[in-house]
Amino acid sequence: VGITYQGSHFFSWNVLDSRYIHWMRSMGLDRSLIVQEHDSAYDRKNPTLTRRDERVVDQILSAIEHPTHPRSILALQECSIPFIAHLRERIPSRFQLISYGENAFIIDKDNLKAY
Repeated sequence: VGITYQGSHFFSWNVLDSRYIHWMRSMGLDRSLIVQEHDSAYDRKNPTLTRRDERVVDQILSAIEHPTHPRSILALQECSIPFIAHLRERIPSRFQLISYGENAFIIDKDNLKAY
């Protein structure tokens, strides 16, 4: 879900924490990329980064560097701790990542100085 307001681009994304993979399977998503890229070694008690997590981080980085609609604020829900840590390592320095629990905001500090 996204919006453009006064030249700034915003979006919200439910990342789907891999801890909930059993719910996704029960909803008939066994053939989806969500389940296919879920690493079978993922342990709910000791979460690790999955291939799907890495793909989502790549897509977020692509969104914030988009050539015509670079995102200024991203709101992310259902993020695992490994996902947030990996994203924090990879975002450009002009962005601030703020997280609490399973939720995170990524803010383009340079773009929002005008507000």
